[in-house]
Amino acid sequence: MQDVIGFKTGFGRISKPLKRLRSRFRSKYLSEYPEEEEEYCNPSILALRAYDATWALAEAIKKSAGEMSPTELFKGILSRKFKGLSGAIRFKSNVV
Repeated sequence: MQDVIGFKTGFGRISKPLKRLRSRFRSKYLSEYPEEEEEYCNPSILALRAYDATWALAEAIKKSAGEMSPTELFKGILSRKFKGLSGAIRFKSNVV
């Protein structure tokens, strides 16, 4: 291959919630895959973003009073701004 660029996402400061999640993830992963090397048992940035997105969805549902339409759920998710495990989280709609 020619002209290939790779990227690795890093974290400037690791928060206490991220340390706790990494510890739980590591324990669970190594118990299920004991043959794997320890260096591979940390959650990836994609796993952290999925975790944060799940929390945003859960919070939007929790803040709704009773049943909500898909449009209301969409608006509830878009209104969420918070500091997640993967960094600052803000959703943006490109819907016209």
